[in-house]
Amino acid sequence: MHLGDVRDGTLYCTSGLESVVLNPADGTAVRSRFPDPPGVPKRIRFRALHSTVGKSFLAPVTGRYQSSNVWALSAESLLANVGSRVYRSGDGGRSWMHVLDLPPSSPPKGLLPSSVCRYEGDVYLAEYALRDEPGRIRVSDDDGRTWSVFLERDDVRHFHGVYADPHGGMLWANTGDGDEESSIGVVADGRYEPLGSGSQAWRGVQLGFTPEAVFWGKDASFAANKPIYKLPRERLSDPSPEPDVVGATDGVLFYVETVEHGGEHYVVGSASSQTGVDSTAPADQQRNTCPREVRVLAASSADGYESWHELCSFERRRTLGDVLPRVPTTDAHAFVRADSKLGLLVNPSNTAARDGQVLRIPLSDLADTVDAGSTRASSRRPPSIRSVAKRFLR
Repeated sequence: MHLGDVRDGTLYCTSGLESVVLNPADGTAVRSRFPDPPGVPKRIRFRALHSTVGKSFLAPVTGRYQSSNVWALSAESLLANVGSRVYRSGDGGRSWMHVLDLPPSSPPKGLLPSSVCRYEGDVYLAEYALRDEPGRIRVSDDDGRTWSVFLERDDVRHFHGVYADPHGGMLWANTGDGDEESSIGVVADGRYEPLGSGSQAWRGVQLGFTPEAVFWGKDASFAANKPIYKLPRERLSDPSPEPDVVGATDGVLFYVETVEHGGEHYVVGSASSQTGVDSTAPADQQRNTCPREVRVLAASSADGYESWHELCSFERRRTLGDVLPRVPTTDAHAFVRADSKLGLLVNPSNTAARDGQVLRIPLSDLADTVDAGSTRASSRRPPSIRSVAKRFLR
């Protein structure tokens, strides 16, 4: 199961060709199936690539890959993708309608979890094309029913995400992947305005926002040093703002979540285990320096986010591709979401243990670990991870 979103104690997930809406408090679940594409050949391919059965056959060879996402725009209005097909639900996930096709070169996962947000009533979607299409953000002014192109950039490979800043009242976006394509900036008056660009320092996957700053990790699997960056808000008006380095990871800090508890703000980052060699890596850095472990790290506003503590780690599952170089292998991730009722939720994917489970760390335990923990990374599984409801979360 893939955790896509959480809202007021309800989890929004996908599992193969199904959406799953879970409410641990009352033990209810709403399951429904995403519609197939028209035509027999497309239907067969769609089911083979995205069903749990198809993925199970490939898992021992390449690893288990993620190919769907879901976002809760409200309690009843949901958006999801399965591969390159985007769907909308207006009844809380009980039924779905196909509303958009993504570019042909989109990867199996179609979109990144950071690709969708609601801002000032409209819904924005950042496409994730991998080849010749322009970098594009789409917009819907009718709650995801219809879509139009909001902006395009021919000078970037793609957008990594689009974000409604909960503290600054701005719409943000970020791009990749080569040095000149990498940037982080704001969207205003229909234009994307980079605040910083031109190097791998500005190549992040997902951005995190606190009242003090914006956070991201360096999305470069070939780099020996992968800093965690913090851009203080007081520098946003500088002509060329420079971020601070507040930490470092051995894997790429893909996913970032922020949460408030007890008067302090916490940034949680998930460092993924990537495989293969980045096609945009410089000629003299055709390598992959990521470890097998996926790590979930956290820092607090109490010390300016200068000390990062490992909450948990998971080893990437071993596959046939690990011993046969020509067989492709799949990255391992831990998706992270935070909710005031449920706490921090961690969803390992393609890992040797806990794969597809949703694990809970109460916010009080998160605060205790970060406030009292050592900055030295630990590979142990903390006892603070425990179930929300035995039937759904393990």
